Amino acid sequence: MIKIEIDEVIFNLPSDWSEVSLSGLMKLNRLQKMSFKSNIDQTTALLVAMTDMTEDVLLALPIDDFTQLSDMLGWASKLPSEENPQSVVTIDGLDYSPIDVKTMSAGEFISLEVFQNGAEAEENFHYVAAVLIRPVVDGKIEKLKDMADIQKRADLFKDKLMVGIYWPIVQSFFAGAGSSSLTNTQGSLDRVKSPSKLRIVNS
Repeated sequence: MIKIEIDEVIFNLPSDWSEVSLSGLMKLNRLQKMSFKSNIDQTTALLVAMTDMTEDVLLALPIDDFTQLSDMLGWASKLPSEENPQSVVTIDGLDYSPIDVKTMSAGEFISLEVFQNGAEAEENFHYVAAVLIRPVVDGKIEKLKDMADIQKRADLFKDKLMVGIYWPIVQSFFAGAGSSSLTNTQGSLDRVKSPSKLRIVNS
């Protein structure tokens, strides 16, 4: 994270997709559906979604500071890398591993399709992750249990699974499954670089 100081208050700004959670990705998708009065209005909404800054803090900045902050999110205009999906993801000391498409049951595919193809599919990234990425128990990837188990893992992943880890895993899975149905999220990940009292504390 890049730490930014504005009026002696420290704020955090992600430096790449490895510092954006699935919750952040869903916020970006919501922005894609919104209308904005101006580029500054759109950029403000983007910065609020991607940082812990408020709209009031951002709109009080000199325009040069505001533009500098916007430029620091230039990396978000490109999709995360699809290369080198991790075989093990460790969150809160527990190991999780992506499931192999060849080992999934028909029932597990149904669970995946429910989350992937529903009316609110763009709000379900954490559920898709919970189906595809499972706990490793005694050296084996756990089978899907009930909805309560999926919900618990989805809630964890929403805040603690980063887009930089999630994206290569889902792309690898759906490439293996002969499907590109999640790649339509490219449009919602593409960010237009828009047009800062701030000091970069570290970078």
